[in-house]
Amino acid sequence: MATNKPVAVTYHTGGQTEVAATPATGLPKTGQDELASTVLSLFGMTSLALAGFVASKKREG
Repeated sequence: MATNKPVAVTYHTGGQTEVAATPATGLPKTGQDELASTVLSLFGMTSLALAGFVASKKREG
């Protein structure tokens, strides 16, 4: 379980920098930043699920 927490923090900070960098480019606020954060959160959740699954499999074996 301890390995899951740093992964969540990494993706969280990655999402923050992504959203923070969007206004600096001067792009109009469309659903693009929303889509990016959605993709990042989905990717993070998938990674967390995979990490937990692998960890549980290692414990069983």
